Amino acid sequence: MAGDYMEEKEAVFKKIGDDIKQRIVIEKMIPGDKLPSENELVKEFQVSRTTIQRALRYLEKQGIIRKEKGKGSFVNIQKVQVEIFNFSGFSDYISRMGKEIVNKIVAQEIYEDDGKQMMKLKRLRGMKDDAGIVWLTLDQSIIGLSLFPGLENYDFEKESLYDVFRRDYGVFPQYSHLKAKAVISDSCHSTYFDLQDTTALVKIEGTVFDAHDNVVEEVSIVYNPITDFNFLVSV
Repeated sequence: MAGDYMEEKEAVFKKIGDDIKQRIVIEKMIPGDKLPSENELVKEFQVSRTTIQRALRYLEKQGIIRKEKGKGSFVNIQKVQVEIFNFSGFSDYISRMGKEIVNKIVAQEIYEDDGKQMMKLKRLRGMKDDAGIVWLTLDQSIIGLSLFPGLENYDFEKESLYDVFRRDYGVFPQYSHLKAKAVISDSCHSTYFDLQDTTALVKIEGTVFDAHDNVVEEVSIVYNPITDFNFLVSV
């Protein structure tokens, strides 16, 4: 019984913390914006000051807010700007920012589609700084192995997919047909991006081609809502 009570109390302050985090995203608050005072949050959520303080510490540990003694709590999270180029990979972009790239393979499989060998690669992609790892995207690539034999033998937690295309196969992604849509986060997104299950996310999906109009990959990318977007379109 005591354990259930403690779990319930912990769930309350985390739920409040997640609600505040959601507000920061929805209201497009920027670093330096001040949050409501502890007294205001106590009245809003109808809980004790201790619970509010735990919720704020929960957000502070994630780097989402900072507390200043005698002044209050302020938005601290830095939005990361991602440019979606017609033929540029994620690793290329993060490298240009001078950040350390971090990849985590979520799933990888080889399967046959209409007699063709295909590889499905699903990865979390992010960057690392002094505060830790920030996961920015959940990527899925579907690649025909006829163009890239042996691709399944590479370690794509360490290797850039596009670097391998160019360096070892002489294939240079040149342009893409992409479309964007809004999706609601599922349990996987919530776990990876530390979100509630009802968060609206941006999903980009489409096809990447080389200069000879060969399909390089079918791609699907879901973006963490802390990310800003610039779409650069060639005409």
